[in-house]
Amino acid sequence: WGYLEDWYAHALRINVDKTDVHKNEEIKVSVFNETMIPVENATIHVDSQTYTTNEDGYAIIKLANKGDYTIYAEKDGYVRSEKITVHVKTLTIDLPEKIIQLFQYLHLYIFFDYNIENLKIIE
Repeated sequence: WGYLEDWYAHALRINVDKTDVHKNEEIKVSVFNETMIPVENATIHVDSQTYTTNEDGYAIIKLANKGDYTIYAEKDGYVRSEKITVHVKTLTIDLPEKIIQLFQYLHLYIFFDYNIENLKIIE
């Protein structure tokens, strides 16, 4: 049960640019009012963390751990947004067994940054 000061309650809407991401991948979370106008200074809740939307009604977040995260937005004077689930997964690369053995023999390690799409070998 809640208390409303008038008969018309403003509702928040939330949008994420992707719902399946890798660890530490950027996610754009946008918050709008019922007429799809961006809402500045809305609080975005991601489990126990909070973020604040900028003047354009969005925040960029990164999630460091694998798992499912529930995201929603709140702001005084508005009804809370719906909840959206974002799935965070780890990045895996399948290499042929011969390559793995070679790397182990040479004591090499692989560094892969999926944002740049480069593969570097470091000693």
